[in-house]
Amino acid sequence: MLRPEERAEALEMFGFLQCTRCHMLSSAQQLGKGELAPDLALASVRLKTAWIRDWILDPQTRQPGTMMPSYFPLADETDPGSRMTTCPQFLGGNIARQVDALVALTLDFSANN
Repeated sequence: MLRPEERAEALEMFGFLQCTRCHMLSSAQQLGKGELAPDLALASVRLKTAWIRDWILDPQTRQPGTMMPSYFPLADETDPGSRMTTCPQFLGGNIARQVDALVALTLDFSANN
């Protein structure tokens, strides 16, 4: 559960990352077939929290070739500890907090639809 100030920052980050360019937040939203990614309104009933976290952190590990970009790439491909964030202006640039906030927000979207 996000505190109100964390939720506000998570929503800003969600917008900054342009997540809704590909993801729907409700079945009422319409995107073209070429734009479709999983509907986030269904996340809590279709996905496990740990899977969502792993996906957000590194989608290419879960599904090589996916169109989902990595927002937390490795600075050094040989060093798994070298992960960096593409949005350091949010949540103190802390990758764990950013991923946790995006997971919580995704589950919140799902719970409220």
